[in-house]
Amino acid sequence: MTSEAPRTPDEFNAFFRAKYALLVARLQRFARARGIELNQYDAEAVVSVAFKEMADDWPQVRDPMGYVWHRTGLRLMDHLRSCKREVELCDPGQRLAHMAGAKDFEPEAHVDAWDMENHIGQLSGREQRILQLYAQGYSKAEQAEALNVTPGNAGVILFRAKQKLMMQQGRQGQR
Repeated sequence: MTSEAPRTPDEFNAFFRAKYALLVARLQRFARARGIELNQYDAEAVVSVAFKEMADDWPQVRDPMGYVWHRTGLRLMDHLRSCKREVELCDPGQRLAHMAGAKDFEPEAHVDAWDMENHIGQLSGREQRILQLYAQGYSKAEQAEALNVTPGNAGVILFRAKQKLMMQQGRQGQR
């Protein structure tokens, strides 16, 4: 292909047939080199969306391979973000409990973890959700997006949830 913009649908179809499998393989190598797990189905979905976007802009495209690879990278980032959001903990207190308890297999550590899970279970659903997102390593912006609030409000909700947990633990210690 030349740097001239191909204009006909036939040229797009020829480019698609020639480069689709190569781009899927290239994307999988790219992901594997960066430690990203990307199966064949997901790689094909990402490349297909990139080609669809290119088909919409086909008359304006000057460098087809560069354009589709750029779009593939953008769609890969979107795919990874959507996969990250789908990961859910079974129990909102599970990972936080492991952070709270000691790792020396003493009975107190297990009791502390169990208490932490109970304390988290007493919080509101919104507070449990923000603690879950925090434990999974989401940024403040991603936490805010998940809760449909501003990043500042997400920080306040997280702070208050942590304060409630500390108060509940303090009450537990006084008993």
